[in-house]
Amino acid sequence: MDPRAVGQLLESGLAHHRAGRLPEAESAYRKVLAAHPENIDALHLLGVLAGQCGKPAGGLPLLQRAVALGPGHAEFHRHLAETLAALGRHPEAGAAFARALHLAPRDAASHTAAGIWLLSVGRADDAIGSLAEAARLNPQDATALGNHGHALSCAGRTDEALAVLRRAIEVDPHCGVAWIQLAEALWRAHRYDEAVEPARRGAELAGSDVRSHVVHGNALHTAGELEAAGAAYRRAIELDPNNFDAHSNLALVLLKTGEARQALARYDQILTRWPGTRDALANRSLALLTLGELQQGWADYEARWSPETFNLHRRLGRPWDGGDARGQTVLLISEQGFGDTIQFARYARLAADRGATVVVSCPAEVEPVIRTAPGVSRTIRSGERTEITFHAFAPMASLPRIIGTTLATIPADVPYVSADAERVRRWRDRLAADANVRVGLVWAGSAAHQNDKVRSCALADLAPLAAVEGVTFYSLQKGAAVAQLAAPPPGLTVTPLGDELKDFGDTAALLECLDLLIAVDTSVVHLAGALARPVWTLLARGPDWRWMLGRDDSPWYPTMRLFRQQALKEWRPVIERVATELRGFVRAHRGGAAQQERT
Repeated sequence: MDPRAVGQLLESGLAHHRAGRLPEAESAYRKVLAAHPENIDALHLLGVLAGQCGKPAGGLPLLQRAVALGPGHAEFHRHLAETLAALGRHPEAGAAFARALHLAPRDAASHTAAGIWLLSVGRADDAIGSLAEAARLNPQDATALGNHGHALSCAGRTDEALAVLRRAIEVDPHCGVAWIQLAEALWRAHRYDEAVEPARRGAELAGSDVRSHVVHGNALHTAGELEAAGAAYRRAIELDPNNFDAHSNLALVLLKTGEARQALARYDQILTRWPGTRDALANRSLALLTLGELQQGWADYEARWSPETFNLHRRLGRPWDGGDARGQTVLLISEQGFGDTIQFARYARLAADRGATVVVSCPAEVEPVIRTAPGVSRTIRSGERTEITFHAFAPMASLPRIIGTTLATIPADVPYVSADAERVRRWRDRLAADANVRVGLVWAGSAAHQNDKVRSCALADLAPLAAVEGVTFYSLQKGAAVAQLAAPPPGLTVTPLGDELKDFGDTAALLECLDLLIAVDTSVVHLAGALARPVWTLLARGPDWRWMLGRDDSPWYPTMRLFRQQALKEWRPVIERVATELRGFVRAHRGGAAQQERT
């Protein structure tokens, strides 16, 4: 084949390639190689095409041959580096990127590719340097600016990231990727409400870009717009049926909207397509546990641990299997939220019954109550150094599996924690003059919680309680939601006490002096239940797994009642029912007090 024909074939292949007609492009490149096996351009382009078709292993030898024949081409080294990275051969990829940049130090594409690779291997600070240089070389390129901003965001440099990303959007308001990266930066900084609009703009501008719809779904998801999030994930799946994140997040949305059976079916499908995927197994466990299928649920729940993380604990001893532990010191490790720690502290007694000396590692805030749990011989604070020798350990949330808990055998003897007598006495003296029924209120969990928009309500939503007579309401609320006390709903008087609660020991003592706690699903309801105090828990349409579905009681806490949403975000009917029940509670309380006086 003469050089002119070769050139025409390459140009034809490149035109097909740029237009996305990959089979036609491949055919043209192969014809060139059939006539000229060492044509470096055909080798290079066919190697690039293989990677774009998801076949980096097939493209690797082509690119290696192109580099060997044309070692001075920076672009060849860059594409070789990207292929090596796709194959997980990261040291070789790093060397190839370095060679590309040595040959063309002002090539923005090589700086960008190297930066994206550095970000993928967790070298965010190094990635920032590469992507900043790409943006410096192309100051009017919104994509280059966006990549730089994305790296800054991944490194936790939020203010710098937002400034760069907003500059990218100024440069090109129609750059969908930059809008999506801005949404991701806001989302990563827990500014969930602010992330929704940039994510929407990005999804609109990006059109058929799958990632944009997933990010849009994520922003809506954490802002509590679950139905809209589900629609965004479904659109992503339409565009790419093999997008794991879209499938997984849609299943989670189904779970959070109370469709646990549908969520379970989708997780089963995901695990058929992506067998053994840890995230899917961990989330399927939540569906199973919500449905009361505890045995398989506990087993899947272990997937929340990466092998690397779990192995870090092995220096503390062997994993405890729930067997005979006579003469052994077993460490129980708090590894989730305060509420989980309180819920699973009940298992310390069962470990002690098997002969173990039980030590619990837990956060300082909850330690005053955990140390009172039966079976706990000692507590240490999370991260605290200790000279204790442990024979075995167990993550606290793994204890139900280790013990073999079923619905019928949940250890529900309450109380299993207690409050300090002196702290209780101080609160009793403080509240002694209040002859009304004393009701504690908590209407919001942590604002940083990704499900906070769904599980929390506003103080204004509690307005129906204002019509209940004979009650004094006390706020145990902590965090940003305390500010809502400055403008309570008309007629609802609430005495703020949250700022006086320095740890869960203070909260436990106060709960002992209240007649009832009414709260959304947060750690305080676990504490009240563990103390055997009357507690009414307000649940979103798709509740946390431990509350299951369709019941108004909890097998974990006998003194707890559950008040459930029937429709997403509809708190008014829930609170109206609570108000009606509270009137009955007041009447019963007064009747009980009168009976006590007569006797």
